[in-house]
Amino acid sequence: MFDFLSFWSWKKSAQQLKQTKPRAPSKTEQDTFDLYVREQLPNKPVKFQQLFARIQAKDNSLTEVNLANMGIEDSDVIALCYVLNTNSYVTTLDLSANGLGLKSTRVLAGLSHITSLCIKTNPNIDDSAIEPFRHNQALQHLNASYCSIADEGAKTLTETHISKLNLCANNVGNLGVSYLAKDKRLLKLDLSANDMDDNGIAHFENNSNLEELRLERNRLSDNTASIFNTMKKLKVLQLGANLYTCQGAKTLAKTTTIEICDLSSNRIGDQGAMMLADNKVFSELDLELNNITVESLAAFQSNSTLKSVKLSRNLIDESLLAPMDTARTAFPPIPG
Repeated sequence: MFDFLSFWSWKKSAQQLKQTKPRAPSKTEQDTFDLYVREQLPNKPVKFQQLFARIQAKDNSLTEVNLANMGIEDSDVIALCYVLNTNSYVTTLDLSANGLGLKSTRVLAGLSHITSLCIKTNPNIDDSAIEPFRHNQALQHLNASYCSIADEGAKTLTETHISKLNLCANNVGNLGVSYLAKDKRLLKLDLSANDMDDNGIAHFENNSNLEELRLERNRLSDNTASIFNTMKKLKVLQLGANLYTCQGAKTLAKTTTIEICDLSSNRIGDQGAMMLADNKVFSELDLELNNITVESLAAFQSNSTLKSVKLSRNLIDESLLAPMDTARTAFPPIPG
């Protein structure tokens, strides 16, 4: 099979990445691309071929391209970026679950029109594969969940202009958290299911930019609860499946900024639940799986500011929850 990887698999310099006008392809590059179109493209999924053609034709109605789970290889991504490089209409690209790695990210990082990129569930994307994004100034939203990014990759991403970052289910530890906590551009951050503990969360103290923080499935305890109350703009906080008890709930109940809070799958009990119910800032609470009993119901029913409270899968007869708003599902992930 023809090896398209010999073409355009360069690593752009910082100066090239700053340019908004793409350079014209050389004759060799154009010939190589034409050969890919003749020999490899016809063997790809029909949807890929159709979207490829629309991108190449600069269809101005096509602004979002979803190529998730199509078995795309590095050579396909390089060809795709070749046509995207001259298309200013496509701004959102989803390449999740395609087995991508460094050869793909080298060219993806050079795209100047893509502002939202999803590369989740590509386990070959590690710190070295994230490195090419260091000088990218276009990307605003990145979903790189379920990859293999660790502390150095997190550090690299702080040098970008990304404001919404999803690194759920990676290998980011306390050091990586320290880098991300200092990134003033970040507004929404998902670090669920990583490798941090209380020491990592301490770096968020007095953070003045984050509006949304998701830390589900880490090893966090009551000691971190006071940190979140110092975050000046924090509105959404997800702490499901950690180690919080009634003491952590008592501290979080003092918040003056957090409106949406997920403490599901912790151990706050009735005492913690009732203290949270007394807070008039919360509009949505998820308290599933917390050993809460019927004794807490009255406190929630008397709170007029709560628009949604989720208490199912506790020690309460489900029929008693019917009058309350329990339809809300789990928090959606940060979109990439």
